[in-house]
Amino acid sequence: MPKQREILDFFPALDESQNNPSCTVEMEVVELQTLVAARYIHYNGRRTGSSTRDEYRLTGIARALRLLGAQSGDQLCFETGVSGDIAIHLVSATAPESDFGEIPDRVQLASGWILTIK
Repeated sequence: MPKQREILDFFPALDESQNNPSCTVEMEVVELQTLVAARYIHYNGRRTGSSTRDEYRLTGIARALRLLGAQSGDQLCFETGVSGDIAIHLVSATAPESDFGEIPDRVQLASGWILTIK
């Protein structure tokens, strides 16, 4: 995951005083009307001196991507769900722009990620 503050602030805060802090994040897969449990982790060994890593990852969503039939070029959109949890949905690379819904702010980051703020 990119280290841009706008993206990291969307996910739950991690206890950076711990080595490799992580938490489980329940996400609703909108198209499937199901929940998946993902792990949000900061490999912070560079900060703690235990390794050279300093990266954030979101793991455990491969199953949802397979069930959705995700293809290269598709976009995975993260939103705040109805109950305050995270909702995700897939936007096909071949879908018309209007299929993205109303998007108040969409920014393409230098890393290639698209940040959608709703």
